[in-house]
Amino acid sequence: MSFNVFEQARAQLHEQNASQAAARQAAYGSLSTLRIVSKALAGSVTVDSVGDPEAIEKAAKAMIERIGDQTIALNDRLGGSDDRIVLESITGSVATVISEHYRHSGQNAFKVDWSEVLAGTLEIDGIWRETQDTTSGGSLEYRRSLSMMQALAPVLSAHQRFDFFQPAENRVIERMGQLMWETTQTTLSSEAAVESMEEPEVEMLRRNLLLRAGELLAGAWNANACAVVQQVKEAMTDERRFWKSKGFPVSSVERDFLSGYRSLEQAFSVSLNAHQDAAMSSVESPSPS
Repeated sequence: MSFNVFEQARAQLHEQNASQAAARQAAYGSLSTLRIVSKALAGSVTVDSVGDPEAIEKAAKAMIERIGDQTIALNDRLGGSDDRIVLESITGSVATVISEHYRHSGQNAFKVDWSEVLAGTLEIDGIWRETQDTTSGGSLEYRRSLSMMQALAPVLSAHQRFDFFQPAENRVIERMGQLMWETTQTTLSSEAAVESMEEPEVEMLRRNLLLRAGELLAGAWNANACAVVQQVKEAMTDERRFWKSKGFPVSSVERDFLSGYRSLEQAFSVSLNAHQDAAMSSVESPSPS
């Protein structure tokens, strides 16, 4: 039997290209999962569920089920498209409105027929337009800085509403940013599928993980802020004076953020590997000579 080194090289190149293609498909296929799960988790962190991971998980599961039901209903109202991009856009719209309403109204968010409400806005110009990705140009450092800035935006907004009496604003924001960066970096480093990706796909995932982390952190900040305000009101004078001068600990914010992020990380891992497996199985093996 002869050994053809060119055929072996061709087979290895095919395998490498197939792996990169599968990794690319897995990266893009996981974005919708990240977006939906993060919105459900962020919306589930309320004053009543602060510090109770089981309650947050239970509410998030109920919300995801409702998002799924309303997405199907809305898609039917809009003509029943089977285009993946259209479906992801519809799901994102439903997830946003339900999670935001749940944050303020709890279970009442599940009683509204959002498919009817959203379908009624179809005639409004621009309502279904997706935001263009503005992070594709520039150096790697610039793109990462821009991603972090966008991810921190909701956290900064939450901080402006209530700062936990922290005396050094920049220090606490830097602490939150470092937490988000290190947490998302750990997620990317722990996924074998990411190792096969090229820089654009890795940075796309990083940006989306950071954006979802920002949503979760802002949700945890807002929920804990309400609880802290009440606690400070009921505290003794000396204790209240101490907190207002030294700052109230933000450890509870970090705790609830990490609790929610773990669920997001699990969903991301399952989605990433499922999409990669599906992509790999669809790639034809090189035909033998």
